[in-house]
Amino acid sequence: MEQIEASIANYVLSAAGKNITPYYNELKAGFKVPSVFFPETDTGTSREDLDTYAFNDAWYIKFFHSTTDNAKAIAKKVLAKIVGGRYLIPILNEDGTPTGRKIRISRAEIKKADDGVYQMWLDWDESYEYDDLSVKSEKMQTYDVSLNLKE
Repeated sequence: MEQIEASIANYVLSAAGKNITPYYNELKAGFKVPSVFFPETDTGTSREDLDTYAFNDAWYIKFFHSTTDNAKAIAKKVLAKIVGGRYLIPILNEDGTPTGRKIRISRAEIKKADDGVYQMWLDWDESYEYDDLSVKSEKMQTYDVSLNLKE
């Protein structure tokens, strides 16, 4: 799991409360409830400006419980923590200590996915510089300005 995904998963699990079993990438038969399932993220790309691009990530996290109401309660608790924190999630080092940086969640929603299952949809963008910034972008237009100043 990448650093930002691991940081988000840690935030979700701490907000969900105790006794929640996490599952990652694959959900096997006979899993425990209550639990949270973190599948692989969906990733797209976009251009930001002449020097940077972005990965646009979406994560569809599922909360499982013995009843739909209980699954919703956990999902809503996590959603409230994200919104209450201004959609900012601290990025952690591998040892779990904060880096001092944060990732901004651009979309956070919950909805019923099935009986006993609530899904949380999280979106965020990660910006990066292009690999070769030594090539300067061509100017679109140039101007010659001549000023004739008289005294």
